[in-house]
Amino acid sequence: MSNTTITRPFAWEALDSRGKPTVGCEVSLSGGGRSTATVPSGASTGRQETHELRDGDARYGGNGVSRAVAHVTGEIADAVPGLDAPDQQGLDSTLRTLDGTPGLGRLGANAVPAVSVATARAAADAHAGRSLGVQDFLAVPLGAAIPAEAIAWASRIRAGTADVPADRGLPIALVADEGGLDRPGRGIAQGVANAVLVKPNQTGTLDTARTVVRHARAAGYGPVLSTRSGETEDHWRADLAVRRRTGRMKVGSATPSERTAKGNRLPRIEAELGSQVQYAGSEALTFAGRRSP
Repeated sequence: MSNTTITRPFAWEALDSRGKPTVGCEVSLSGGGRSTATVPSGASTGRQETHELRDGDARYGGNGVSRAVAHVTGEIADAVPGLDAPDQQGLDSTLRTLDGTPGLGRLGANAVPAVSVATARAAADAHAGRSLGVQDFLAVPLGAAIPAEAIAWASRIRAGTADVPADRGLPIALVADEGGLDRPGRGIAQGVANAVLVKPNQTGTLDTARTVVRHARAAGYGPVLSTRSGETEDHWRADLAVRRRTGRMKVGSATPSERTAKGNRLPRIEAELGSQVQYAGSEALTFAGRRSP
């Protein structure tokens, strides 16, 4: 047994940024490594999206996730011990087979991503130990030299956007939301766009999200790693954006804290990587002048 073998996951009911229940999970490995993940949930959902499992009883107006938590500590906990954490595709395939539905509706597309992401983070920690309509206006700091500078510029732009109407006595609400392309394959075939928002909990597993990124790149689409409207302060989306080299991450705003957490993670990664850091800059928008054939 290697030190990256999954032992048994643990889960609990957490709250997202809207006060709506979601699933938190911790995965432990045989070598003593462990990591957690808390999955977000979104208001914008499509027919092809995976399905969260909600309790439907009086608690939280029917939005409780105790059944999803029970699936993590029950069926999933019985199925994944012995699997090798770095084999993300193998784990995610096991989870999908165990669920047995196209949209992960039986175990829950809040339970399955929690285990998928927590396992990926535990595997990464173990590896590090061994080796050491118009919906949004998006400001892109193309001239910045490093991620930390880009974040500082984006924060100042947000503050300035609020200052201008305030100086003119106008009310303002800075609100970020997200939409999505439910079926990237169909969108690519029809040439309807040149980029796609990738929301891992919509796809159900990290391996499926990776497939979406690959397909987008192959078609000349720009993948944009996106958060959800119901967020948590977990920052794994920033790690995923760097790992998949999407060059773009949509967090919605410089505030509140569940958004700041993702932005704060990037300077930390930059500090860890040092001279290895590559800031995409204008190259992150090379797809913007193209339409899918």
